[in-house]
Amino acid sequence: MYNLDFSVNLIEGPWKKRNLSDLGVVTQCIAPQRVNDQYLNNVLLKINAKASCVIQTRLLLRILITYPRFQKFQTLIVGMDVSHGSTAYPDIPSIAAACKFLDAQWIPKFTIVVAQKNHHTKFFQTNAPDNVPPGTVIDSGICHRKNNDFYMCAHAGMIGTTRPTHYHVLYDDIGFSADDLQELVHSLSNVYQRSTAAISIVAPICYAHLVARQMFQFMNN
Repeated sequence: MYNLDFSVNLIEGPWKKRNLSDLGVVTQCIAPQRVNDQYLNNVLLKINAKASCVIQTRLLLRILITYPRFQKFQTLIVGMDVSHGSTAYPDIPSIAAACKFLDAQWIPKFTIVVAQKNHHTKFFQTNAPDNVPPGTVIDSGICHRKNNDFYMCAHAGMIGTTRPTHYHVLYDDIGFSADDLQELVHSLSNVYQRSTAAISIVAPICYAHLVARQMFQFMNN
C-alpha cells in the first residue's frame, strides 16, 4: 500500500505500470485528503480482492454449481468493454478457431449477451413512490416482439429513479431458458469485488472496464 501525497492522476499511472507491469507487484494506492469511513471501506474491499478474493470467489462458485451445465463442462465468463470489437457472429469464428488451435476436437458453445446502459427506460411501482425492488425483471410488454431481450434492475436505487440495464441476447448456442439466463445475470450482479451489494450491471463487464482503464494509464505513461 502506498500513500500518495500529490495528485493521484499524475503519479498513479506510472506507479501502477512500474509495479504491476514491470515488477509483477500488486499495489494499492490511497489519497490522504479523501480518508473517511466509506473511503476506507472501499479500500479494504479492493485489498481483499487483490489479496485473496475469498468472499466473492465462494459466492461465484456457489452460483456456478447451481447450473447443471456448469457442473458438467468447464465454463468461462468473459466481460468486454465498450471499446472492444463487435459481438455475435463476426467474433464467433475467431474464438472457435482459437479453441480448435488448442484442441482439434474441442467444439465449445457460446452465449453472447450485450448489456445496454445508455437508454431512457425507467420503471415505477404502481401507486407507490419507491423504486422497483432489486432483482426486478421485465421481459414482456415493452421488449422487442422478435428479439430475445429483457430489462433488469439488479440493484437498489439509493438516489433518484433506478435505471435498469437492457440485456440483449444476441447468440445462445448453450440453450438457456429465459429464467435461467435472467437468474445467472442477476447472480453475476452480486459478485462484484468492490461492492457489498448488487450493482446495476454484471461484474465481468465492470472488470473489463477496469482493465481497459488501467491499460489506458499504462499506455499514456
